[in-house]
Amino acid sequence: MASQVVLVREFLVIFQGNELSIGIILGLWFILGSIGAGIFGLFVDRIKHKIFVVSGCQTILSLFFPCSLILVRLIRSVIGVSPAEIIGLLPMAISSLFILLFLCIFYGFLFTLSCKVYEEEITKSSKSVGYVYILESIGASLGGLLVSLILIRYLNPLSIMLVLSVLNLTFSTILTFNLRENLLRRKIILAINFIFILLVIPSFISINRFNEALVRLQWKPYSLLNFKNSIYGNIVVAKEDEQVSFFDNGLHLFSAPDELSSEEQTHFAMLMHPQPKNILIIGGGMGGLLKEVLKYDVNSVDYVELDPLVIQMAKDHLKENDLSVLRDSRIQIRHMDGRLYVKKTEKKYDCIIISAPEPFTAQLNRLYTLEFFKEIKSVLSNPGIVSFSLTSSENYIGKELQDFLSCIYNTLREVFSDVKVIPGDTAYFLSSNNKNVLTYDYNQLSERIKSRGIKLKFVREYYLFSKMSKERISYIEDRLKQKSSISLNLDFKPVCYFYDIILWMTYFNSKFKDLLKATTEFKIWVFFLIFALVLFSLSLKTKKIFNKKPYLISIMTTGTSEIVFQIVVLISFQVIYGFVYYKLGLILTSFMIGLAIGSFLITKYLIDIKNDRRLFILTQLAICIYPLILPVLFWSLAKTKSPILDWLGSNIIFSFLPIIAGFIGGIQFPLANKICLKGQEVGKTAGITYALDLLGAFIGSLFTSIFLMPILGIIKTCILVFLLNIATLIILLVNK
Repeated sequence: MASQVVLVREFLVIFQGNELSIGIILGLWFILGSIGAGIFGLFVDRIKHKIFVVSGCQTILSLFFPCSLILVRLIRSVIGVSPAEIIGLLPMAISSLFILLFLCIFYGFLFTLSCKVYEEEITKSSKSVGYVYILESIGASLGGLLVSLILIRYLNPLSIMLVLSVLNLTFSTILTFNLRENLLRRKIILAINFIFILLVIPSFISINRFNEALVRLQWKPYSLLNFKNSIYGNIVVAKEDEQVSFFDNGLHLFSAPDELSSEEQTHFAMLMHPQPKNILIIGGGMGGLLKEVLKYDVNSVDYVELDPLVIQMAKDHLKENDLSVLRDSRIQIRHMDGRLYVKKTEKKYDCIIISAPEPFTAQLNRLYTLEFFKEIKSVLSNPGIVSFSLTSSENYIGKELQDFLSCIYNTLREVFSDVKVIPGDTAYFLSSNNKNVLTYDYNQLSERIKSRGIKLKFVREYYLFSKMSKERISYIEDRLKQKSSISLNLDFKPVCYFYDIILWMTYFNSKFKDLLKATTEFKIWVFFLIFALVLFSLSLKTKKIFNKKPYLISIMTTGTSEIVFQIVVLISFQVIYGFVYYKLGLILTSFMIGLAIGSFLITKYLIDIKNDRRLFILTQLAICIYPLILPVLFWSLAKTKSPILDWLGSNIIFSFLPIIAGFIGGIQFPLANKICLKGQEVGKTAGITYALDLLGAFIGSLFTSIFLMPILGIIKTCILVFLLNIATLIILLVNK
């Protein structure tokens, strides 16, 4: 669990904060663990020297921990992708598969093997699977909490992986002393462990320099100036020629100097407003926006930047000319989430400039949704202007780009009375609550530049004439006004995030793009009906352990549901609060805590339970009810303006929700194993049930992150999981 938290955070940085990577990584983690538990687990009962194999596997795992992290850092160099370039889904999946392959297969195999060892050495009963499940859950809880709350604050990721290596080598050594025969095997393990420890411990001395060398290699051809982790993300400052660029989790925030971008972002909105006095800037202010805004006779400028580390590192690496604006008394820096600030402020603004990366992730998508546009409209004065930019094309807009831009354009038009788009390789979206403010009249804007005494280098008469030509304006508006099948971008249905993924796939010529596009027209109830029929046909009785098919199907669908719950909670936290990088480890760990509590309670009384089937059906009923509660809770937390509820939601409620889901799963898994173990071998049964649990989790993580969340949204995804579990419940009730 500790390595999972570290690796998921590292993958998030490499894949530029895209939450799709969480689904892909967890999906691969589960399917590879399923292969280890199910396929290799079939041979567990035939292994003679089981403790020797467990000890050897722990030794091998200790080597995989640091190696896996080093490989993550080298992904971009190996596949030839520059630091600022977005990695396609296929390279993302293949590279993740290669890195996690052996680590996760060993992890799955060890669970099955441990169940057999525990049964032979200690319990001599069906409780063995339950006890191993408890111990795994407790270990995962402790590992996740240790990393999330302590280690991640004081050690770099590579140091944490080396700590895990030492821990596993220590317990591998302890296990070898339980070998009752064959002194040679004990000597082999001890010798290997001793050599590994001799290699690992001295490496702590130079670990910081090695870690820095890896990061420098990761950011070539940029010249790395600085990199630091905060609770909100990984901040990198890199230099190319004379330009200094800032990155957050691999996504470009801003560069300085970059006069063209700064002038475009600032002056389109400021020139169109008759008297811009109170200004709000969300993100990117240190890239030149603050300096450009202060060219006007403004009263106040509120600059919202979530991470204080961005300002701190800007002070360390930007020139005095760029930093002098911070001493202006009109500027107030607010260190909080931009959306949360808009929701809480009572101040009114003439111009709001959003300088955020595109909605490539669910976190960024929340700054482009219908709900946010409504919130931002409520803090606009009359007249007021909102401005932001998106990737576009100077002369030709293809279908994928059209869908992406149309989604935002049509969402804006649902809220604002006037929306205008200035075309180019970067399209600037301007919205107003007053129909008489925005204009394409470049002569009027040129006059305002002169009358206000604004000195500009790029956004001048000739430039405005070219940008606002009638032909270009007419072309882009015609392309964007076509609604057809384009959905609006909503908080709990982040479809623009999906359109952006398809758009980026066009740059990779990905065939997967066509599959994703086809899913937007696919009727989900058809998929559910087919899936339910497949489950029912699989539940027909067969011989041996598989005559317990209804219970095995339930284990698999529970595995699917539990990971869907995890992803839904993570994405919902991202939508409401916007910094899941901070809470990622805690939310993942909370699930394991619930799993440990549930499995402990059920295993304690497992032998005494007389009606296994009735209790199992009750747990299935609980899994049916749980997804119906989530949307109501998320909607309530998203709408609240109470500081107390905000604090409770971000610190308590979202951490507690996975505990409930884990508790239900923790009860069901040992109970299912007791039912399936009657007359069967422990190793084989544990392997099959654990493999199905992980297989279900794989299906859930992959489909939810790539298809269900962006296409159906959170509410419909929860309803679909409810229907899936109702189908499973019916199968259990019918098959007596």
